[in-house]
Amino acid sequence: FGVVPPDLSNAGLLYDKSYLIALIKEPTRALKVEHKFNETKPHPMIAFFGLGGDINQEIADIVAYLQSIAP
Repeated sequence: FGVVPPDLSNAGLLYDKSYLIALIKEPTRALKVEHKFNETKPHPMIAFFGLGGDINQEIADIVAYLQSIAP
């Protein structure tokens, strides 16, 4: 699609677990930019809606993975 995703290999080291959880759940709130984005002008990083299971467990698994690959 012509988009190069960011390198997240250091994210688990650089960012606190609570921040990563908040960023995945509600990016605009975690980044404190809610006032700039809305339904007609969405933030480029949308919230994670899950894969159909327990969303909190799925997010915990993502954060655990990010922490496990951190140097």
